[in-house]
Amino acid sequence: VMPPDMAISMRHTKLKAEEAALLAGELNKPSWESKNEGIHERVSFEDTIWGFDLAGGIFYKTPLRVTFVKPESRAEKAGIRPGDKLLRINDLDTSTLTIQQAHDIIVESGIHLKLSVTS
Repeated sequence: VMPPDMAISMRHTKLKAEEAALLAGELNKPSWESKNEGIHERVSFEDTIWGFDLAGGIFYKTPLRVTFVKPESRAEKAGIRPGDKLLRINDLDTSTLTIQQAHDIIVESGIHLKLSVTS
């Protein structure tokens, strides 16, 4: 394992300590944990570097929505708020995604994630 101060991203930029720790497997990666809440399923990224929860998806005929944002998380710092509708994940339209598919795309994104949301 490369020391965090030596880790370089694929974009050849020095990684922050938390990014290097994620690559080294030292931070939590969300596992698929479906929590059926009536008409919605919810998946949590709260204990990851992202810090938010999602619910909804095509299976429930409802848009993917942010249900929780952890204070001081990357999501909060990026301006994501509870209630925001998730339109795109890494330029991929979310209107036909299940919560499982959204989860997998976010996990596979590693430390570079682009979310498009609307309130």
